[in-house]
Amino acid sequence: IGASGTPHLTAIWYELEEDSVLMNTAAGRVKHRNLQRDPRASICIVDGERYVTLSGLATLIDDQAQAQAVTIRMTISRAHARGFD
Repeated sequence: IGASGTPHLTAIWYELEEDSVLMNTAAGRVKHRNLQRDPRASICIVDGERYVTLSGLATLIDDQAQAQAVTIRMTISRAHARGFD
């Protein structure tokens, strides 16, 4: 949620890990600053005519090694989905 109280909407890669949705944003960017100030978040996943919307509280992970591992997994997953394996 932005400082004005409106949602901050962006397209973003995600990964499902057990009962969590992992997303990546760089420290200091608007999304990161908004989540530090107010951890309420929602994500809408669209698949053609179908969609699901999830809402909850975000937990920021500041461990760079863990964040980098998630980013690498997401990149590899996207490459496989596009047939680049």
